[in-house]
Amino acid sequence: MPPKQATVLIDDLVKALQDKAVLEAIGNIFDAKLKELCNENKKLKEELCVAHNRIEALEAYSKKPDLIITGLPPATYADSASTPSSEVTTVESSETTENAVLELFQKELGVQVSSQDISAVHRLKKRTSTAPAPVIVRFSNLKTREKVYRARSGLKNYASRTGRSIYINEHLTPNTAALFKTARGLARDRHLH
Repeated sequence: MPPKQATVLIDDLVKALQDKAVLEAIGNIFDAKLKELCNENKKLKEELCVAHNRIEALEAYSKKPDLIITGLPPATYADSASTPSSEVTTVESSETTENAVLELFQKELGVQVSSQDISAVHRLKKRTSTAPAPVIVRFSNLKTREKVYRARSGLKNYASRTGRSIYINEHLTPNTAALFKTARGLARDRHLH
């Protein structure tokens, strides 16, 4: 395209953009497109919220059979008094952890739990360097899980006898755990009755 023709086209475009009718038509096109995109965005946000709620519900359901035990000392440390220090390992087997958990349930809580009532037991990642790693217990029998959870107040006697606190809590989703933490804080500060 020769330069003279390009200049003419630019001049025609500038004149057209100065016409209020042309500007209004262009503005209407942009407004319509913006409205369409806003509606689509709103719909996608609603769908995302529904999907998030479903995922939260599925995650909560999948964690229902679990209990988290914090403060339970590793069984290998208990055996360390009779074992030379060079042979002590700080990693306990899942069988050892399961036996320690079963002993806790039966002796301290008075709840009869067998290996068949538990489908998995293992330690989680340590939160602090001084406290023992928490233990997660997945029950295959929900009735037994509920008996253990209801009997957890018996651990207060254990704490007064040994000076060590052990806690048994439900395995909650991060959102539910944050909600409970906020509620406990409000109750502690006497904002909730």
